[in-house]
Amino acid sequence: MTAYFWGDILIIKYITGGLKMKKLTPALICLTLLLSACRNETREPEETDLLETTAAAIETTYAVSKTAYETSSETETEPSKPVIVDEREAVPEGFTAALDLNDFADEGYLSGGFAVSGGDVLLVDYTNIYNAPEDRKPDYLLGISIKEKKQLFRIDAPSADCSIELIQGLSDGKISACAAVYKTGGEKVSLIEVDKDGNYRITEGAGSDDIVYSWGDKAVKAVNGSIVNALDGSVLCQRYDEENDPYFVKSFVYRFSMPLDNDRFIYQIGGYEWSEGAGIYDLGTNTSVNFPDSMNTAPLGVHNGMIYTVDSFDGVGENIYIYDPENFERKNFCGSPYELQMNDMLYYEMPSSGEFILAVYEPWYERGEDAKLAFLSPDTGEIMTEYTLADIPNYYPPFFFDNYICLYDNINGIIYTLPMPRGKFTLEDKDGVTELSYTYLGKSETLISYDNTEMWNLSKCTVKDFNDVMGYDGVIYTETAATRYWSQNYYLSVIDGKPVCIAESFGSESGESDSIADIDGDGINELICNCVYGADSAQECLIYKMTDEGIMRASGHDFIDSEIIEKQTMANAISSEYLPEKNKMLCGYFEDEEYVTVEYDIDMSELNFESFESSFFDLPADE
Repeated sequence: MTAYFWGDILIIKYITGGLKMKKLTPALICLTLLLSACRNETREPEETDLLETTAAAIETTYAVSKTAYETSSETETEPSKPVIVDEREAVPEGFTAALDLNDFADEGYLSGGFAVSGGDVLLVDYTNIYNAPEDRKPDYLLGISIKEKKQLFRIDAPSADCSIELIQGLSDGKISACAAVYKTGGEKVSLIEVDKDGNYRITEGAGSDDIVYSWGDKAVKAVNGSIVNALDGSVLCQRYDEENDPYFVKSFVYRFSMPLDNDRFIYQIGGYEWSEGAGIYDLGTNTSVNFPDSMNTAPLGVHNGMIYTVDSFDGVGENIYIYDPENFERKNFCGSPYELQMNDMLYYEMPSSGEFILAVYEPWYERGEDAKLAFLSPDTGEIMTEYTLADIPNYYPPFFFDNYICLYDNINGIIYTLPMPRGKFTLEDKDGVTELSYTYLGKSETLISYDNTEMWNLSKCTVKDFNDVMGYDGVIYTETAATRYWSQNYYLSVIDGKPVCIAESFGSESGESDSIADIDGDGINELICNCVYGADSAQECLIYKMTDEGIMRASGHDFIDSEIIEKQTMANAISSEYLPEKNKMLCGYFEDEEYVTVEYDIDMSELNFESFESSFFDLPADE
């Protein structure tokens, strides 16, 4: 509803843009109320003109709205089923052979070693060690994109007497791939570090103990079995070697495992051939605590602030345990989801997101049973989804990219990929009821439903993918009116495992007038929506931005000086529209009885951002 005064007259205008209504009542389209006696002879000429102009506009709006109402009423007497359109690409249901690493070898052979850079890049080592000494060439590294199936770069070792060690790193909280090059005898040659985007850096004279594991404003190194603060060099977890122990049977070494929060990280204690346990180091208090009863276990991951550990040094075992990082009490979480027999193997892996636990079951080959991969709930330990791995031989334990789960056939050099499970929004018709549901790893819930016999004037429902809006991926769910002149768009994503509407726009179908761009240069894309109100075609640009306080929204109208806005006497006399080709805001308003437009540079400090929270999932769709 928009309201404004003209003299002693209050003009109230009801705008239906953005509202879900079964029908439009003509009396609510535009209503003018006289609040006190007003004589025409007391008005100035321009005021009389304004009243006459306003009355004419009301009459025109009423006539158009009446026609729309009658058309809508006729439509509702014979309800039609909305058309359902899914514009998304199909996603593979299981593992597919995505990459043959042998295809990228110019010479030499796969060494079997690789490291993962979280976004998409695999750092692979190729060796010529099997050639005769006189024919041997230097080993080399290739950066290969899983998604694009192409080589991104090649880095050769400086000479044939160099060896390459691949290490998994952590840069700014994201998984990174590292490779240390050594001369025979252990002399450091260089350290190669690859970030999540596939960019690499070479540091001459550095080795694996120069790798920095960083997250937030914290950073550590693993140096000769100890963990040190990368910022000041102080030793945090000291390696222990017992005297008179030449085989280091009683030595304890510390390995960085993963961050717990901004100040704390989880470490693993290694022994001669086994795990000696795990613990937490607090960089805020410079104290550490070893987990009780953690012998022969290894850190697995973090979920909802709880630490998960698993039997055995390399994640091969049967039981999973949970530690509370506040009181360090250990609880049994779950055992094997499969009945294990002699020589069976079970691997557990957990992504950094903590959204699920992977259990890979390998029965003893002589029994002829198929291996299986199961997604376990991190809340209950129950199997949510399961895959049979009959067609994937000789695989290593699974590893993760941002968008893929991968298995590596180490004999044939094949990488198999499965899309990282994401919540899926599904739109379908069920006996006259249009349902929007959300499914994650086999568990489905209905978010909203429309009874097509009672629905407002709806002609089509559409879902299409969006990517990287304020750091999120998801779908645009669109409702299009039967007139096809107006649509409402909801940007649906998943935050902390729950479906959330992160933005709304209206006017254009499927967000065709919306732009995704980093307009403030902070590295995170904003969503800029050129919206059109359904009642009077008024234009307003809405800008959505992610901040530390959450999702915020502002209006392009904010660029117009407040004094100019106060002088406007007509409803919806101002407008704003984003020009993506110029990265400017085009605003319009009346000045000296003329309508003018001005292009403004995008200055985010001029915008009045307010917290945005959609009520889309709170209201039934037919209200």
